[in-house]
Amino acid sequence: MISYYSTYQSTAKTDIQRLVEKLKALNSTKGEEWEKIMEYWDYVNTDMNVNVDGLPNDDSLCITVLGVALNDDGTMKDELVGRLQTALASAQKYPNAYVAVTGGGTAKNNPNATEADKMAA
Repeated sequence: MISYYSTYQSTAKTDIQRLVEKLKALNSTKGEEWEKIMEYWDYVNTDMNVNVDGLPNDDSLCITVLGVALNDDGTMKDELVGRLQTALASAQKYPNAYVAVTGGGTAKNNPNATEADKMAA
């Protein structure tokens, strides 16, 4: 469900709600757990305020950008671009910080492309 949400975001909400309801019918405990997970995932991706004030302004700070599966052709998904935009804004605010990007080869039709290489470029 998280992968589906990552790919289709707000258009996936209805489908995810249906899946959660089906899961609740099969196993109420697991269904409720997944409902909470998906509500939190939605909050993190829409309303959560990320505060980067008051961090050390020296080279002890490292901004780490976690990868997201690439599109099949090896291009970056919008979620990954968004993470990079946030990292860039943070790096501009804290110019002495290191920036580390992570992620492996997840492009179905482009085995040479890695998340980290795409972000570094």
